[in-house]
Amino acid sequence: MGWPMPKRVCSEKACLPAESIRRLVRYYRDIKHLRDEGEKVVSSFFLSDMLGVSPDQIRKDLSYLGEFGKPGVGYDLDNLVKNLEERLGLSQPAGAVLIGVGRLGMALMGYDGFRNINISIVAGFDIDEAKVGSVISGVEVYHIRNISKACRRLKPDVAIIAVPARAAQEVCDIVVRSGIKGILNFAPVRLSAPNCIWVSNVDLSVELGCLLFCSKVGKSGEKDASS
Repeated sequence: MGWPMPKRVCSEKACLPAESIRRLVRYYRDIKHLRDEGEKVVSSFFLSDMLGVSPDQIRKDLSYLGEFGKPGVGYDLDNLVKNLEERLGLSQPAGAVLIGVGRLGMALMGYDGFRNINISIVAGFDIDEAKVGSVISGVEVYHIRNISKACRRLKPDVAIIAVPARAAQEVCDIVVRSGIKGILNFAPVRLSAPNCIWVSNVDLSVELGCLLFCSKVGKSGEKDASS
């Protein structure tokens, strides 16, 4: 069935809880922006206010990657950004291919947020001959039958699937045969993939349905500040 994000993920250096990884990537994105605005040093309490995460949780998350802060001084942002980049594998540019150049796919092609974590979409794929050969937001669109050939040339790190549910599994199979190990799936269907493939699902309808329940039916609850 492929591997969804497990509770813990281990590298050669450490094992990290999956939720800590999600928060660390967000820390990296926001701290990098703070650094680029000219800040040099910040405390965990400042980061707590900015990120909406408790100071203890921030210190615990960062401790999985090493000791970066100094008591009474705070975190040197240049050093923190550099270490987060290296430990999270974000120090080198990464490429993604996008399969499905419909309205959602075109929106993803134009999404600048990927650049904040050093990822760019390097190619798009579709079965619509009218779209093949076009360039959308600086990304060239190829026919889906050329995925394997293009992947050998471009060597992407991940694939984004944004096709209708009925086509998602066939596309997933093509992606797997192309040698890609990570899939971000926007199709509202569970994909079957070998256990060596990591699959992350984003079901917009489920998220909206959950939000609708919380906003219209829910009377009380505790907000999760970790996302």
